[in-house]
Amino acid sequence: VTTHWNSRDYVKLQRAFYALRQLEALFISESAIYTKSWKGIREEIEDEIEKLAKELTTFLTKHGGNKAFENLSDFALKLIRIGRILDGLPDFKGIVRLKMSQILDKCRDRSWGFAFLFKLGLLLEQGEQIEKEGDDTIGQAIVAEFKHFNEVRTFSWNDETVKKPPDQSIKELKTEKFKAPNKPPTPCNSKHKFLLQQYKLYEDNYQSFFDEYISNETDRTKLILKVQDRARAVQPSSIEAWDESVIDALPFLLAGVFAYFTILISGDSFNRLLSETNSRSDHSKVLMKPHPVQVLTILNILTRSGLPHHLMEVRTGEGKSMILGATSAVLAILGFDVRVTCYSEYLSERDNALFSDCFKDFGVRQFIHYSKITKLREHQIAKRVDIRERTLDLFRGQLEPTHHIQSSSAALIPSSNNVSTGHNQQVIPPSNNSSRKTILLVDEVDVLFGQSYYGQTYNQVAQLQDQAVSALLRRIWMERDSKLNFRGVQQWPEYVALISKYSEWRIIIDTEVKAMCSDVLHYNEPPYVFNEKTSKIGYSSHDSIDYEMVYGYRTAFAYLAESESRGDAILNNVLYLRVLTSQFSYANINPFRILGVSGTLNALSNREKDAILKMGVDIYSYIPSVYGSSKFSFDRSGRGIALEKTLESYFLTLGQLIKEKIDEGRAVVVFFESYERLQKFQSSAYGRQIKNKNVLSSSISTEHKNYVIKRAMHVGQVTLATSIFGRGTDFFCKDQKLEQNGGSFIIQTFLSLEKSEEVQIQGRTARQGKKGGYGMILLIPDLVDSFELEPDSLTNIAHADIYDHLDALRQKKYALHLDTMEENLTLANQRDAVSQKYLNVLAQGKVSEAVQCLHDVYAQIPSHGVDSAVDCHFLIDVSGSMSNRVSGGKSQLRVAKDGINHIISNVLDANRGDTFSLMSFSNAHSDLYHMQPVEDKTSLMNVVNSLRADGGTYLFTAFIKKLKQVLSTIEEGSQQFLFVFTDGAAHDDDLFGQLKALIDQIPETGFKCILAGVGLQLGHYRDQLEALAASGKMELIFFESTDQISDAFDVAAEAIVELTSGYIS
Repeated sequence: VTTHWNSRDYVKLQRAFYALRQLEALFISESAIYTKSWKGIREEIEDEIEKLAKELTTFLTKHGGNKAFENLSDFALKLIRIGRILDGLPDFKGIVRLKMSQILDKCRDRSWGFAFLFKLGLLLEQGEQIEKEGDDTIGQAIVAEFKHFNEVRTFSWNDETVKKPPDQSIKELKTEKFKAPNKPPTPCNSKHKFLLQQYKLYEDNYQSFFDEYISNETDRTKLILKVQDRARAVQPSSIEAWDESVIDALPFLLAGVFAYFTILISGDSFNRLLSETNSRSDHSKVLMKPHPVQVLTILNILTRSGLPHHLMEVRTGEGKSMILGATSAVLAILGFDVRVTCYSEYLSERDNALFSDCFKDFGVRQFIHYSKITKLREHQIAKRVDIRERTLDLFRGQLEPTHHIQSSSAALIPSSNNVSTGHNQQVIPPSNNSSRKTILLVDEVDVLFGQSYYGQTYNQVAQLQDQAVSALLRRIWMERDSKLNFRGVQQWPEYVALISKYSEWRIIIDTEVKAMCSDVLHYNEPPYVFNEKTSKIGYSSHDSIDYEMVYGYRTAFAYLAESESRGDAILNNVLYLRVLTSQFSYANINPFRILGVSGTLNALSNREKDAILKMGVDIYSYIPSVYGSSKFSFDRSGRGIALEKTLESYFLTLGQLIKEKIDEGRAVVVFFESYERLQKFQSSAYGRQIKNKNVLSSSISTEHKNYVIKRAMHVGQVTLATSIFGRGTDFFCKDQKLEQNGGSFIIQTFLSLEKSEEVQIQGRTARQGKKGGYGMILLIPDLVDSFELEPDSLTNIAHADIYDHLDALRQKKYALHLDTMEENLTLANQRDAVSQKYLNVLAQGKVSEAVQCLHDVYAQIPSHGVDSAVDCHFLIDVSGSMSNRVSGGKSQLRVAKDGINHIISNVLDANRGDTFSLMSFSNAHSDLYHMQPVEDKTSLMNVVNSLRADGGTYLFTAFIKKLKQVLSTIEEGSQQFLFVFTDGAAHDDDLFGQLKALIDQIPETGFKCILAGVGLQLGHYRDQLEALAASGKMELIFFESTDQISDAFDVAAEAIVELTSGYIS
């Protein structure tokens, strides 16, 4: 710390602070190991910040007008000096940012200040004020950080984008229509001439509006009224009425919206700059206005009769926010309810903020909604009936018939007919009738076809607040360290009191109580954050903390844990029974129209396009880039892809490529499929050699995350990231040296199952017209396992053909994945139908039918509420012989893994409270999971899929270890299932006596043990196993052929179902 502070190496100093904070958490109580003396330097840094800020303030006091402009370079260098701390020491970002903002505010308040800041920003953006290496980047970072330089950023964007003539962009526009599944698309009729006419009308109207209303002396509400009057004159009564009169009005309407947006966002800046310099030269570049390509995108979507479903490909980082915002405004002004959906709440809020004031001033704020698709589904249901509140009425015996179900848009009627424009005048908003039709605008096609949505359901839970529930939760919390089991809980007075009050709902209550018993043991998984100001618990979600997120009953128990030190005041409204009310399929959102933009249309497979076609989306368009030709490079036939046989050579090649690119003066971002693989590389000899590296993972704080992302695009910087950051993370390059050296370089260390994920990762470089490169380094054993290949199958492929070969394998594998998604969709639609029936009878107040339907909703859960939880333990042979192939071409281990994954996916049930344990064995044993809840099935299956075959068979040693573990954790009333699977003779059968003694200890009830042997030779070894089974405590099953491995796991699945049924009378 002292060394880096004395040399003012802030980046290394920050790393030292970060490491010391981690040490502090571990050793703060050990004064001999940990000392706080280093914290004195923090006071020195604060003094330094104060000193640098004072120098800037003194400059503004001494200089004014022309003298300030003459000494602009001196002020820029002083600003960069304090900016070095802002850039390199995020620990002090709050105080530095405040000081710099205050200084820039003072500057802007001077009569000459606006023009001064504009020239200062341009100077910093050019990166020519250099006192120390890296100052050019610091200057550019300052421009990117502060709102005082908004005009400079807009100027740069307008300057960098290619001013391609609109007619040229129109010629490059491609549109195609899908008429039937499994059929290639056909090119749509050319609209080039018509689009050009529409664009010219737009351009004329835009310029006319701008010239008329740019002056601060004009009444800009008149512009709003002009647009509203024109919209009212042609407002379609339905989508079908989207005819020529509407289409002819679109250039006028769009021009009005964009002109008002430009004036609202940057008109004051334009006017002030004009007044201070008395020149219009280049000042139009400070205006935030759409690029011609963005305007053409909107016109291409909206100027088709009947407004058909339509998706357009717009590259990442090329202004989708502008397109979605203006399209939303026009549609809302024309009388529609608009839903803009995105996969990220953070990105939705960011995009909404851009046009929020414009929406408000046009009087359509209440008709435009930005959200994730979950909130859209919530809104659709809420418009019909409050399913949660009505379910609680049903539970309490208070359900009454309702004579009115809200129409699809009744909730959208505003409380006032007048909407303030912010200009002290009132304008009348567009039609407020209750018949507005919903149009869905999607931001990225994943909203429609992502794994989190397609084939999945939106599950709504009612919160039954009752003293009896609160008492039971408190009792379970107090008894958490005892041998908690459902049978014991049933004897508690708290449980009896709850059942007595709601006897009709015993099956549902029992299901939920079992979930409580399971969740109390894992209340701090995942880790939660407690907000001291709001007394709320939140969880990490993307790049922020979500205080609305709830993890079953774990959140309630987390509040109980916090209440032990903070008091019961924090428990208000957090202890309740969770009643599942519905499971609505995301695929059944059924808006009147689906429109949108995406960066990955070209990456969609034919199967995915067919699935989207089922939703009615049949037109795709591809618009050219606003930046011209892409500067992205990927040598897919040469050095751009490398295959390595061992983990050692894989890490070696990765380390060499990173060093090569850093030596070229570039920045490198490496994407790993998992955090575990990232950690292995980081701790390897090759990872340790990388000096200037940061790690980007979901476990780090938001503040540190932002710091790592910001540092990533600096010359010489290496960023190791998990795959989740390959989507939506804005690695924006402002380093001119980096651009001169070829831009940033992305390395992907795994083959994505979905091509769209690969496209998104590639999109983290070469953004917004910058240069960038991409390469892949892949581990052959990963490919062999993930794509079920023969170990040597890739060796005979010519290197130039490797990528295409892998891409074909990926498509084949992904097709199977799509089959699963389609199966899930069938189940989701079945659950949706049951939920829809419940919703209808609930809304009508039909009590007896509603009671039955709610039980039917619970019956749709994979296992019913009357089932008993089971603790499933798997002991799996991963010796070398498990790599042998069966008739279908899969390895024996692959078939075994598929069998386990089937059980995890389709047999084990989180709501029931099932747990999962996994131990593998060969020469040694590896305890991968023990008593893990099965809520996150994907994570469990990822661990199963990570198993590799190698070594000999030491069955008895592992069996003894596993059986001891299971016997030591048996709880009263629990159901235990131990499944042992092997394919060869054990090398440690001398331990027979020890194992037999343990098997004799297996309880008579509540425990089932099966050993399945496949392809074993008859003889002494088999005789010993049969002797173990003679006591009746273990069932022994032999399959002579390895082709019967899947049969062995079918037996296991049936045994689990048998164990879980009939537990409650």
